[in-house]
Amino acid sequence: MKQLVVGLGVVGKTTLDCLSRFGYDMVGYDRNKEKLEELKKEGLKTTDELIEVDIYWICVPETEVENVIKEMYTKSMFSNNPIIVVRSTTIPGTIVTLAEMPLRICHNPEFFRERYAEWEFMHPDYILIGECDKEAGDILEEIYKPLQAPIIRTDPTTSEIIKLVHNAHASTMISFWNEIYRICKKTNVNS
Repeated sequence: MKQLVVGLGVVGKTTLDCLSRFGYDMVGYDRNKEKLEELKKEGLKTTDELIEVDIYWICVPETEVENVIKEMYTKSMFSNNPIIVVRSTTIPGTIVTLAEMPLRICHNPEFFRERYAEWEFMHPDYILIGECDKEAGDILEEIYKPLQAPIIRTDPTTSEIIKLVHNAHASTMISFWNEIYRICKKTNVNS
């Protein structure tokens, strides 16, 4: 199965790199030519044009997800009925709306920090698959098997909400510990 990662920021690059290690036929695409050259030097396969594949991993900024998928749809990139996997954070209901095109689409958000992205991809606490299509969910579960992590399968709207809650919790914890740090500084407590 040929797979294309669309968008090669931290999430896309990590997805491309880590899944390539399992022997999957992975190619990366980004509009930034310098980024493509950089990744090519690192030994990753890249392309400077969108190609038809069996699975698309959409790893673009959340504000671009709908536009990128609609653009690919109008360019007939999905004529072979591929699986589209959105890794970006999306507003609840986005994936269900996109599925109406009709598309075989799943929401598979990432849960890693930029600095530790590679390690956290390879050692996840769990993998979340928000599926519109059971067969697509089965294929994704098979792809992730080498990671030997628990896989949670749900509908895409639930997946979208879980990701938002996760992000909100992380932000709250950062704010909380920043406040504790300030208090410690003010009171001369060793933080």
